[in-house]
Amino acid sequence: MGGFATYSGQIFNNYVGFSLSIYSASKIDTSFDIFGLHKPKNEPLPAKHYFLMCEFATVLGIIIFTYVFLLFNKFKLTKKMSLILMTVYIAFFTFAMVFGFLAS
Repeated sequence: MGGFATYSGQIFNNYVGFSLSIYSASKIDTSFDIFGLHKPKNEPLPAKHYFLMCEFATVLGIIIFTYVFLLFNKFKLTKKMSLILMTVYIAFFTFAMVFGFLAS
């Protein structure tokens, strides 16, 4: 149950938070181009777009890692897996905080 709560809390946060931000951006007359699809051809992507791509890749990597690790361990959550996931979380959190301070 705790293993599922680890993922369901984050998924709920992404669904609600992302949906609310899209809804609020649609009510305000602003250009909400999160993936940079409507930028001019000769203009480079802003750094926030690369950060978003890294975030998606990290989430996909964690999901793949979790399923592969659980398959090899007969679906047992081990201390080794929790240490690896905590290390990834701390590294990503540190990277996100440093990026946030440098980008602003």
